[in-house]
Amino acid sequence: MARMSPAPSEVWKATSRRFFVAVAALVDAGRLSSLSAFCDEHGLSAPRYRALRLAYGLTPKEGYVCKYSGVEVEALAVLASKYPVSASWLLTGRGRVLTLRP
Repeated sequence: MARMSPAPSEVWKATSRRFFVAVAALVDAGRLSSLSAFCDEHGLSAPRYRALRLAYGLTPKEGYVCKYSGVEVEALAVLASKYPVSASWLLTGRGRVLTLRP
């Protein structure tokens, strides 16, 4: 029997969307080449994140129902620890997406 993921909460949905906003900002800033490259580099499933992008990305596919609940906490931790992305913004949506690092 297939394992069913719990329905994502509104907080989880918003955090997942912010993940894709941050990845796009990093791509635009030249700090990351693509979502797939991010996944490959950090041992994440690129197909999973491409599916999640259809649900939570910058231009979600209308009516698309993703089989995954949302972005994994490991992916959020990598963004906040290895890239100039604000952990506070990822979790709350307050402040700026990218932080300034010397």
